[in-house]
Amino acid sequence: MLALLLWWLLIELLGLLALPLALALFRHLPDRGYPFARVLGILLPAYLAWLLGMWQLATYGRGLLFLCLALVAGLSALVLWKDRSILPFLRERWRLLLVY
Repeated sequence: MLALLLWWLLIELLGLLALPLALALFRHLPDRGYPFARVLGILLPAYLAWLLGMWQLATYGRGLLFLCLALVAGLSALVLWKDRSILPFLRERWRLLLVY
């Protein structure tokens, strides 16, 4: 049961990590792409690490995955810093997002 809880927590954290990217990419949807944040949080770092490993620019492993996670986090922070409409959206629509 603990393993399941840890996986759920990890997926939630990855979703929060990619939330600014999802809200910026899908800004024209009513929920601004909030449900896609978890998918982006899982896929973006994994795909980036896979590409770098496939192109033999880096050795695929845990270190590369953490580096790609840091790159996605940096990109999310940059989007959050540039797009000031994300925080008001979260404050206004928190009930809708809670349902998701």
